[in-house]
Amino acid sequence: MIEQISQRGRFTLLKSSQGKFNVPFTTEFVFDSTIFPLSEAQMLMERTQTKIGRYLDNVDQIFSPFREDSFLTAFNQGRVSLEEAPETFMIVWALACQAEESSNGLFKAWQGSDFDPIGIVKGWAIERMVLDILKPLLGQHQLSAVGINGGGDMQLLTDSAVKDWIWDVGVQDPSDPNKVVASYTFRNGALATSGIEARGEHIRYQSGRIHPHLATVLTESLTIADIWATALVAGDFTRLNFDNVPGTGLVLGPQNAKRRFITGEEVI
Repeated sequence: MIEQISQRGRFTLLKSSQGKFNVPFTTEFVFDSTIFPLSEAQMLMERTQTKIGRYLDNVDQIFSPFREDSFLTAFNQGRVSLEEAPETFMIVWALACQAEESSNGLFKAWQGSDFDPIGIVKGWAIERMVLDILKPLLGQHQLSAVGINGGGDMQLLTDSAVKDWIWDVGVQDPSDPNKVVASYTFRNGALATSGIEARGEHIRYQSGRIHPHLATVLTESLTIADIWATALVAGDFTRLNFDNVPGTGLVLGPQNAKRRFITGEEVI
């Protein structure tokens, strides 16, 4: 169902959402309606949403910890082996291993002996859908920009031939949803945000640490941005080291204390 149509200069922004795993996944099309009629954009959106729905259903079938018939459940129960895993499972497994190593253990996709990839699957799935399903539309149709926002984590693209469109994204204040703590403008990129209030369910905290209230990472890959936003929130706000953190972003601590970084270096 088409949810929202808005105008910004010569551009029309078309949004449509569908709920999966208790998360709204919003597809976004940007186009010039004088070149690409709204009715055609709406039909294209409907077809695209069907493809995205099928993709998400497949992700759920493989990775849901709540389904007895998912591969993840069967794997953690010892009913299937890693050698029997589908390709997508092996991709996420490898990414999880790399993420734990690069984050010095802040990002963990294992809970005891169980594989628990919830902190990586959503970002990875959104990135794949944007690159595999949406990006080709920029060349085949009169779309200026495309993207998917899944519960505040987003991968956004702009056609290289379009020079006057830029994405403008605000990061919501965890203590006041009517305020933003940061805003970013970019043509192509991915933004992920993790925090205690909204996303604590996929972060395992350790006692004795002053955990950040929120971490936002902007980089080229949503998979990477999501991993690092999660890892930063799992760390100690006063001792965070940004050496390995890609892109740029913000970490929000107690009493709204802020730490910002760009390409591995803290910005004072």
